[in-house]
Amino acid sequence: MLKFIYAFFITIIAHIILYIFINDLLSQKELKINTTNKIIKSKKSGYTNIKYVKLQKVKKATEYKNKKIVIKKEIESLQIPIKKEKVDLKKFFTIDKSKVVKKEKKKTYQKNEDIIKEVEEIKHLDKLTQSYIKLYGEEYFAFSKEQKKYLKTNLSKIGQITQRYLSYPGISIQTRQSGINTVEFLFHPNGDISNLRITDSSQYTALDQNTIQTIKTAYKDYPRANEAVKIKIYVRYIMY
Repeated sequence: MLKFIYAFFITIIAHIILYIFINDLLSQKELKINTTNKIIKSKKSGYTNIKYVKLQKVKKATEYKNKKIVIKKEIESLQIPIKKEKVDLKKFFTIDKSKVVKKEKKKTYQKNEDIIKEVEEIKHLDKLTQSYIKLYGEEYFAFSKEQKKYLKTNLSKIGQITQRYLSYPGISIQTRQSGINTVEFLFHPNGDISNLRITDSSQYTALDQNTIQTIKTAYKDYPRANEAVKIKIYVRYIMY
């Protein structure tokens, strides 16, 4: 009898659990998904407050992504495409002869003006300096301002110092040799000389060699230059 009572109660409990389970299933089918977190009315279960937090976040993320896409498209539409121009390489290697001629004429004119001005200054120098500068010819006008200033100021001094050290070779006196030779060398700021040579011979070897030896002795007394400069002077040998 006791076993029958236990079986009866177990059967009732099983039916109750089954009823609740089926009722929940039917309620879930009738519920509608809501992403706005509102109360939804169900036909059987009445009012139910359902929160869909995860779905709400997904929706916001989707909206944010869509907004970014729209903004990106708007920005891209505002960008002005750069037109790629075709580069004509011939322009880089073509010389406008008319412009070159004008520039050359301008340079030549300016150069001529500078030479004229320089010549006028030379005319006001002493005769000895003028005669030395004439030995350079057009090369003189290619020198720097500092070099030309040194030559105009010191060439006559160099000639006079050289003359003081000059002695007439004995063989030249015996053979009555006379003449003029031209000597040149590079005079350095430290007082040294280089490239010493005769550029215009007196036609006598003894006189030319004597000039070279005289310069090698006299150059130590020459006025120093601020930059290397070419010195060009002539030496006279005259028999009285």
